[in-house]
Amino acid sequence: MAITRDCNVLVQDGFIAHLKLMQHAGAITYLMIFDIIVTAANGSGAADFFTMMLPSILFPVAMIAFLKFRYSETSKSNLRVDMAENELSRSAEFIVENVKLIIGFHHRPTAIETIVSRARELNEATFSRDMIDVVNSTFGPVLMSVIVCAYLFYSGGMIADKVVTVAQLLARLASLRQSTMAWNGAYLECLRIQSSVPALEHIVRYLNLPTDLERRMRMNRDRRAANQEK
Repeated sequence: MAITRDCNVLVQDGFIAHLKLMQHAGAITYLMIFDIIVTAANGSGAADFFTMMLPSILFPVAMIAFLKFRYSETSKSNLRVDMAENELSRSAEFIVENVKLIIGFHHRPTAIETIVSRARELNEATFSRDMIDVVNSTFGPVLMSVIVCAYLFYSGGMIADKVVTVAQLLARLASLRQSTMAWNGAYLECLRIQSSVPALEHIVRYLNLPTDLERRMRMNRDRRAANQEK
């Protein structure tokens, strides 16, 4: 499974996700520079500048805290799915290799029951992981809505006091929406990267397992020495 599953997961959800994360980071940087220039050009105060920069402060802090809080449960769900896939593949491989013995000794019902049981465990583990993934992916849009609603509530008083116009408010809302969307995209890519950690651990573990290379080398040298003596 390290080649057929873990390598693909590590490339798709690990390496490629890092490239997309860099793309979202570039968009976030561009929007931050745009907000700074617009705020300076309008001659707004420090409070307005802090309000425009609030998503860039609040979103990463909340994102890191939520990822850390959910990391244990997410990792356990991914591990359960991996173990269920491994058990199903081992059972299928065992049945294929011993199919003649299973048919000859009339153990087909037992083999079918084993496969069905392993498939049921895999389905339950996958369903549990999908539920956790839905909860994790919903955090970003919810935080986006909270930030936009809070800014609307705050800017309503600014319009009443004629500090900003409706056009300026709509422009700021558009910029705020783009910023929160970029942060949400970065958050989703972080979730993908987090899901690839078990695959990385598996590959590192397999690469560091002991091999029989040294034993085979000694056997080859002993065979050569025995042939030279003859």
